[in-house]
Parts: sequence; C-alpha cells; structure tokens
Amino acid sequence: SVLLKSGLRLSIDPFNINTPSLSEGKVVTLLVPFKIENQGSHSEKMLPVKVRNESEKFREPVLHMVSNSPEKINKDGVLFAQSLSLGSPVRLLYYHLNNTDSDKWLIIDIVNPYSISSRVWIVSGTGGPNPQEAFVGHVATSRFIKNSFYSSGQFYIIPPKGRTTIYVQKFGPKQILTGFFHLQFLPTSSLELIVRSESKPDGLPSTEILPKDEDSTHCRGVYPAPKVLIQDIYRAGDPEKSIYIGKAPFLKSLYDSEQLYGNYGVLYDITLNLINDDSLTRQVELSFTSQGGIAQGTFLIDGRLVETPIVRSSEHVPLAILFLKPNETRIIHLNTMPQGGSHYPVRILLKSKGL
Repeated sequence: SVLLKSGLRLSIDPFNINTPSLSEGKVVTLLVPFKIENQGSHSEKMLPVKVRNESEKFREPVLHMVSNSPEKINKDGVLFAQSLSLGSPVRLLYYHLNNTDSDKWLIIDIVNPYSISSRVWIVSGTGGPNPQEAFVGHVATSRFIKNSFYSSGQFYIIPPKGRTTIYVQKFGPKQILTGFFHLQFLPTSSLELIVRSESKPDGLPSTEILPKDEDSTHCRGVYPAPKVLIQDIYRAGDPEKSIYIGKAPFLKSLYDSEQLYGNYGVLYDITLNLINDDSLTRQVELSFTSQGGIAQGTFLIDGRLVETPIVRSSEHVPLAILFLKPNETRIIHLNTMPQGGSHYPVRILLKSKGL
C-alpha cells in the first residue's frame, strides 16, 4: 500500500501496465509503475498489485443519466448528482468544456451513506482532454461500445459512509472531457453518484450545485432506458431507404419531461432483413450520411466494429457492402449510439444495384 502525505499526488499510467492473459477466477500480482509528484518534482516507484479476473455479465441499463448542463464550466461545483437504488444498472453520459483560463479537474464520485460496504461493477469509455469536440466524442463512444460488447469492466468497493472516486482527469482551458459509465450494483445498495468540477483534485469536494444552461439543447437529467429498437426490411432493387439515428421521438426526463435532443448516449439496436427476389446477384450498400453538420459514427455490424471518419453535411461514407445471391434473404444486426460532439440525427442509407 501507499500512504500519501499532504500535498503529494500519486498518478498511474494505465497504458504502462503489462497485463498478461488471465483466465476466469485466476489471480496474478502485477508490478505497477507509479509517480509521486510534489511541487514540480517527482519520483517513480513500483507497486505490487493483486489482480483477480472475475466474470460479470453486462445487463442493459434501465436509466440514462446525462451531465451536459452547464456544458461550459466557469467555476467549481456539482455538475450532476443522483441517488442510485434498487440495484438496477444505469448509464452515465457526461460532456463538459473547461471555459476558464486555468486548469480544471473533472471528478466523478460514488458516495455510500450507509454503514455497510457496497460493490459496484463499472464499464467505461472516456475521451479527452482535447479541444476537438467530434474527436473526443468518437473516442469515448468507440471505447465504450467495445468495452460493453466484451463486458470489460472493473469492480469497486465503496466503503461504509465513504466516498470513492471512479474518475478524475485534468483538462486545460477550452478542452473537452466526455465519456460513459455503466454501473451495476447489488440490489441492497443505495448510493449517490456525483459529477463535479474542481480547481484542485485533492481539496474538499465542492457542494454548490451549478445552474443549468438556459437553452434546451444541453441536458442534465435522468431518462428512461437508453435503447431504441428498429426492425426494417429492404428489398434489393427498391429505391434508397433511410434509417435515422438520433431523430425524434426523443427520450424525456423522468422529472421534468425535458427532451434529450439527438438521443445522445442511447443505444440503437437495428435488425435489417435484406431480401433479393431477383434471379441475379444484387449488391446492397449501407452508408453513413450526416444531416446538418459534421458527424462521426461507431457501429457494430454483426459484431464487427466499424468506425467512420468525420463526415460533413450530406456526405456519404460506406459502412458495408453486401452481395445477395439470387432469392437470398439475409438478416444483419447493427448497434450504434449518437456520440457527443457530433451533429445528430444522422442517416444509415441503404441502396442497391445489380452486378
């Protein structure tokens, strides 16, 4: 263990840890390099950490929590706070820009007000710090979709009457931080999730709740299950067909009916039934197109990850090209999420041609 004196800061680079293959239930001790900083100077050491591979099945969230108002941070304070109870999985989406002239820290805590500890399983995907809004949103979404698909998460123990920080990140002026956290906890747990901005990472937590933005495009609230199911049929040879992602109807807040414009962070689960009634082989193309500004997308197509480049309004980029044999019917599955920093809605365009 490491005991820090006042004024010292410990940091660990997760990309500098050599993690061997570890089968379920096995335990391994890793030597983790870490850095202790003190007023401009630092020392580097190694810390033995015991790691156990425990399996946990990803369960679909029943609530979608969004921290995006205020979007621009001008002072320290609480950006979002919500009680977590009944043991149901939840998803958090946050998106904030440092609008000050100095460094800020974005911190996410879980608070346990009770006298027994609680265990939480967390799957995350984070992006930033970076001033490029579409880039950070894309990185966060891509990481989260991959980690969710593989149920790649971590267990946290929240001590009795304690506070555990699950995320802390510094970001400079005009830089953006965004990301997702999926949380699963025991049915007997009753915890509180807090997102806050701070000028220092190790001071007393801010308690002032910052006011929301006046415009309705930036949201702070709790929404119902973040999932949209779409089933559609496309016959090869038919005119082009569009499937919209991030279009109305939007999720509505459980507390004030505020709409989540763009359905950001909502999973779109799409099943397409492709039919070729022709006696010839047909080619069907799926493409990604923006509607009203730059956008980027992340897709799982039959379990295969596909990431688009940045697309400008009315531009098209292919997602998949499929060849249907005469009289063939094929079912394909797509998963995607509207991602922060991009302009949604967007379209998936289906079109066909003969060979």
